[in-house]
Amino acid sequence: MPKQVSIIFDRFKDKNFITRLIKVNVSSENTKRFDKNRFSMFKSLFRNFGLALIDNFIEQLFVLIRRKTQMKQEHQLAAEIVAGMIRGSKYWT
Repeated sequence: MPKQVSIIFDRFKDKNFITRLIKVNVSSENTKRFDKNRFSMFKSLFRNFGLALIDNFIEQLFVLIRRKTQMKQEHQLAAEIVAGMIRGSKYWT
């Protein structure tokens, strides 16, 4: 794995980084629709790194979905992550 790719991989393997990433994306209130750019980011991550990132994201998905809150952004972000997982998984072997 090239050095540049391993830096990205190491960041997304870190549970604290993913937790902070989720919090930042949830707090951005200016998104009212499905964000194609975030979807593309998650799709690319899961396409390139496969199952290595699933566990950390699944934990955060449970937190986003189970929380009884009025914040639409949490469910919207969860939908973007799941869509990225589904579309990225077609490249897994």
